[in-house]
Amino acid sequence: MKNVFRKLLYSIGLSLWLVALAAAQDGLEPMTATVDLPQWATAQPLFTNCGDACGSYNQQDFLLVADSGGGPSAMPFTTNREGTLTKVLVPLLLESGSPAKMILHLLHPATFFGGPGKPMATLIQVGTISGKKWKVIEYKPRKPIKLVAGATYFLCATARPNTDTVVAWAKNVTGDHDSLYVNLSGSSCNSTDWAMWQNPTTTAYAVF
Repeated sequence: MKNVFRKLLYSIGLSLWLVALAAAQDGLEPMTATVDLPQWATAQPLFTNCGDACGSYNQQDFLLVADSGGGPSAMPFTTNREGTLTKVLVPLLLESGSPAKMILHLLHPATFFGGPGKPMATLIQVGTISGKKWKVIEYKPRKPIKLVAGATYFLCATARPNTDTVVAWAKNVTGDHDSLYVNLSGSSCNSTDWAMWQNPTTTAYAVF
């Protein structure tokens, strides 16, 4: 039985080889198979003013984030749909000091007077900010955060407390002139003492 099966396989293989040889001699195109692989969807940002990968920003105009020299600023963004925040991309450059880190907070939607609310989460920095060239840094929440459609949230950046770190956060080049808020009560993002600064050029960021 094994010999019969082996001879059968041999005959099939020989027949296929002869068909391919005849096709080649007749100038026919060899048969090919096309396999359609699944196309994985690329995540689209819930908000961006610097492109999908935050690759477009102003390297000559920026906001300085430091532990001294004034309170932090809160940058607004309005979600284009309901979604889950999984990361934020921001272009940064280390101006001086160490460590090469900036703390980024997500603040609740605007309160009844239009300013930032209380912090929702502190995002985790992925990678190190370069002191030689601009670099897009990723910040991630400890767990995904549900955001509602059409709500205005805020990103608030602070330097590490009691350090000499100064980080430059590049501004956008897409014409995003929105009202940002400056904290008047110190270096914390956890405050209700915000003052509106109307129509400045906000920093660059992409929220996913």
